[in-house]
Amino acid sequence: MTILRRPFGASGTKEQSSSKTGAPMPERLARIRDKLDQLRSSDRRYQVFGAENHRYRERSVLGDPEIERLEGVLGVALPEELRDFVKHVHSGGPGPGYKFGINVDAASPDLAARPFPYGTLAAEEFLVRKETDRRATLPLTSEADLDDDWPPRWGFVALTHLGCDIHAGIVVTGEQRGMVWACADSGWLPEHAGRTQLGFLDWYEGWLDSSLRQLV
Repeated sequence: MTILRRPFGASGTKEQSSSKTGAPMPERLARIRDKLDQLRSSDRRYQVFGAENHRYRERSVLGDPEIERLEGVLGVALPEELRDFVKHVHSGGPGPGYKFGINVDAASPDLAARPFPYGTLAAEEFLVRKETDRRATLPLTSEADLDDDWPPRWGFVALTHLGCDIHAGIVVTGEQRGMVWACADSGWLPEHAGRTQLGFLDWYEGWLDSSLRQLV
């Protein structure tokens, strides 16, 4: 299988990145690595949600050949931030929810390469509405819900189970490629901080920061 090195979807579509720090990628990954080591050392009683499950055990980082094989199974190229994370930090274990990892068991190449049901404008308008309706979600579309398996797979790769049958994952097609969304039977929700959507590294580092604050 040929592995694409550009976003799927419309020609010329750029991968989304919402990093608020502006730090170069190696510095961001090193900072995340340091925070994760700090969290592991601080949470010896596994007080952070999900820690009892993953116990901060990490899967090894992946080299380029392993990443290419993984992308072949998924049928999509990993978004840049996720690709760099599994190459330089770890490829599964500690993270948001019960356990972080790319869900290859639910891989469906034909579905993953299809358009994700929502674009950037829909996400931006939704985050404005979310300020006054905290229970709001975007409805599951008929396209996203055609597959009986859960979570939906249209342009979406699941990364973690947050509990109560809520899953978070990364968009791999279209203009939302690289952004993290959550889905439940009530609908879709873009992961966000205020009106700002979160890409993978902001999402993961946000989990680290909130977990460290919890232990203070």
